[in-house]
Amino acid sequence: MLQKVGAVDAGGRRLTPLGRHLSGLGVDVKVGKVLLYACAFRCVEKGLTIAAVMAVGKSLFQKDFDDSGGPARKAAVRSFQVDGSDWLTACEVWRQAEINKSSARWCRDKFLSRSVLREVGDLREYFRRSLRDGGFASGARGEGAENANAGVDGVVHACVMAGLAGGGENVARWSRAEGVFCGKDKVALHGSSVLSEKDWGAGGGDDRLVVFGEKFSGAKSTWLNMAAVVDPLAMLLVGGEGGGGGDDVKVEFVEGRLLVDGWGAGGVRCNARIGAGLRELRSAFGAEMEGFWGRKDGRGGGDLERLVAEEEGVARLVLQLIKHN
Repeated sequence: MLQKVGAVDAGGRRLTPLGRHLSGLGVDVKVGKVLLYACAFRCVEKGLTIAAVMAVGKSLFQKDFDDSGGPARKAAVRSFQVDGSDWLTACEVWRQAEINKSSARWCRDKFLSRSVLREVGDLREYFRRSLRDGGFASGARGEGAENANAGVDGVVHACVMAGLAGGGENVARWSRAEGVFCGKDKVALHGSSVLSEKDWGAGGGDDRLVVFGEKFSGAKSTWLNMAAVVDPLAMLLVGGEGGGGGDDVKVEFVEGRLLVDGWGAGGVRCNARIGAGLRELRSAFGAEMEGFWGRKDGRGGGDLERLVAEEEGVARLVLQLIKHN
């Protein structure tokens, strides 16, 4: 796991600069990587919420989303839903919870778990302090430079992908013709996921990538939850082994299909020249991020500002590609 998120070197014996920062956060490495990339990609507030929801590991709602709650419950749950993303839906729940101060009446009317929201809030503040103490964020709340990309869904999902998608883990393939697969195993979207309402079985269309936070087996099926349909470009640039690339990333072409670390990148097809360019871009981005983590070493946040502000920086180019793809 540590190698897959880029926290240790190829020999598995020595922490990388990123690994040192992740160990300093004192959280699960996947959660920590989401937080650090949210700082680098300027979507800190949503990164705090997503990381806290990941760490809590509980539904924000009182019960699993099913028919037992009736029309009122369904209407309440759907009032938060962001199409195609449980992670962004969780961010919307938290945004409204802050506005309504998570009052008992509001939580009851919206079928939300007030105790879980408190846990999420406590963890957000703990993570905020940790990032501030590490020099990755100012600790200030609200809008500003640190949240300049908070409204760009692709950037937020890229941070999730960076944390969850090491070596193709926590990534599934959605084929309109065949369904949802983790590797060769067919799986299903849990009823509480906003993705469960999509027409997965309709024919035609390209494959899509789904990044998920939970996978569990029932009597007859394996279910995915806390999921989102993501841009394959995020997988190409920040997902896969190490997440953020480096020279170890393996990019192959099989019948014109692009594979990253042996995993099909959402059915992306391109010629060898374009694929080679993407490989070089990923490698350069990984090297730039590795240099950034190495320069930090507990010092202030000036390097972070420079990393994403340089007009010709690779990280800036990657951000622009994700934002405008």
